[in-house]
Amino acid sequence: MITYLSDNTYMMKTQILILTVLVSTGLLFGQEDTDQLLELERMLAQKNQEFIKLENEWEALKLEVIQAKLLSVGYPRVEKPAGDLQTLKRDGYVAGFSVYHQQAQWVSHMILPDILSRCWERTDDFRPDPSLEAGPSLEDYKFKGKPFDKGHLAPAADFRWCREAVSASFLLSNMSPQPSDFNRGIWAELEKTIRAYITLNPKTELYLITGPVLKADLPKLHENNRISIPEAYYKVILDRKNQRGIAFLLDTQKVDEKRFAEKLEKSAMTISALEAKLGMDFFPRMDGNAKLENSYEPFYWLPSVSGITPLDPALLADGEINTAMLTKQKKGDTIRVRGTIVHTSLSSKGNITLYVDQKRPVVSGGKVANVIFTSLIQDRYFKNFGDWKKSLFNTDEIQSEQLEKLIGKQVLISGKLNIYKRQHRYKGKSIPYDLFSLNLKESNITFMN
Repeated sequence: MITYLSDNTYMMKTQILILTVLVSTGLLFGQEDTDQLLELERMLAQKNQEFIKLENEWEALKLEVIQAKLLSVGYPRVEKPAGDLQTLKRDGYVAGFSVYHQQAQWVSHMILPDILSRCWERTDDFRPDPSLEAGPSLEDYKFKGKPFDKGHLAPAADFRWCREAVSASFLLSNMSPQPSDFNRGIWAELEKTIRAYITLNPKTELYLITGPVLKADLPKLHENNRISIPEAYYKVILDRKNQRGIAFLLDTQKVDEKRFAEKLEKSAMTISALEAKLGMDFFPRMDGNAKLENSYEPFYWLPSVSGITPLDPALLADGEINTAMLTKQKKGDTIRVRGTIVHTSLSSKGNITLYVDQKRPVVSGGKVANVIFTSLIQDRYFKNFGDWKKSLFNTDEIQSEQLEKLIGKQVLISGKLNIYKRQHRYKGKSIPYDLFSLNLKESNITFMN
């Protein structure tokens, strides 16, 4: 089932529904008019079917192009593979599957700008890979009291532009047993952060390699089971258009949500550094790109860590301020602040927090150099929140992945300013800073793009 229909499909379905209601309820009179409307309804339905057919053909062709592009950079080479590796080509990705560990040692896929305009729902159709005679089964993944998830290596949300690829991501050959607090915590945060890069760079495509760190002495999921439990995972990201690359290596230890950004920053490294650690060559057909694989710039990949530059004051309208000007404001002042959303979060109670220009303190010279500005949207307070959700997401129920559509958007928030005193732990010391926030109980929010 599709969550967000493309504009043309949505329009056609709406037209058909309106015409059907008008005809069936007798709101339009005259046999001749009724016949014409019925004929128009038939034509619209036919056009809709034609559009769906073209859409399916477009998706299929795009999947073929992705396979060609993944091959063009080369499949990862492993110096010491974890047993025999089988190369599996699936809709949207390629996996190097280890029969010994019953999971892929690497999965290669791409994230396309199409995720910004199209969004198919998760299918959750976990199933064995039919091409693996001795592959993992759903029975193998039945956990007995252990807090593990069937964790995606290539995440479903990265394929939300294509329903076939979303479904293919739920094959067990794309799964690895991950502790629940890791899979739903910092690992999900990393996946979200990478997709946010596309939002901020909407004309680029990303190449990704993801996998568990596999070795011979790993514990198994349960007795008489061949599925190994990895203790760490890696992810490599390449932006060929802008000549940028970065790699991450994360252990599965639980991380407090407040330390996600700090942990990601510490786990980041160059692609070459990760290759040396793991004994792998991630993009073997791209030899000669030493500069790309030997440097990384967290500023581009982790905007919620380093923040982005506040808007130029010359671009602000009369009465507006940017986030850098917040330090001159007082608690209780009515302000109109403009900035760029770099991070979003959704609480279990359905409250949304928007982080503008940065998410966490940035320390320079022993002091917090930048400020944090957040805006909390609470459903029970915001009068037009229901209408806002429908207009922006075409739904009443917002999920965390849908909020990613807001990252990179410029926003103008008006209301009374709250200032909270906070402490930031940095190199064993507590550094005081101010957290600036607007609660939309008495505020307004406008998305500028």
